Amino acid sequence: CSSDLFLDPTNTLLYPILPLTPVDYEEFGYPGDVEDFQAMRAYSPYDNIQKGVHYPSVLVTSSFNTR
Repeated sequence: CSSDLFLDPTNTLLYPILPLTPVDYEEFGYPGDVEDFQAMRAYSPYDNIQKGVHYPSVLVTSSFNTR
């Protein structure tokens, strides 16, 4: 798996100039294909945020230190 969490595949995969995009087509599908696009939208966290739903609070941190 090239990524454990893909937040916005329907938009990110539209840009084949991004370094890993062509490799991701095999795993996630190609958004130019209608069936692939619909499948991506079904699992895309970004595209499935629902208005009026109370999601749990989340604290996200990050750094460049991989240790």
